[in-house]
Amino acid sequence: MSTQVVASVAEPTTEAALARMREVAPHCGLLEVRLDAAPPRTLDLDARGRGAPRLRIGTARPVREGGAWRGDEAARLAVLAHAAHLGAAWVDVEW
Repeated sequence: MSTQVVASVAEPTTEAALARMREVAPHCGLLEVRLDAAPPRTLDLDARGRGAPRLRIGTARPVREGGAWRGDEAARLAVLAHAAHLGAAWVDVEW
């Protein structure tokens, strides 16, 4: 099995996330989008039509796990479910 590189993109806006995704995509096998880097539901997760590489891993890491998600658990899980609905191949759920 070959090693896969995962690039984690943690940007506060959709445009910044798209730019970073395009920048790192040639250098990695997978992209992780840190949904906790922006206020809830402010990132346009369906931005694939604007030239973004396909969202592969969606993560919304809570503060207790070293992330920036400060909302309640139900809202965090809803954001992750939304990422899955839009085609994330994997959703990283912290328990």
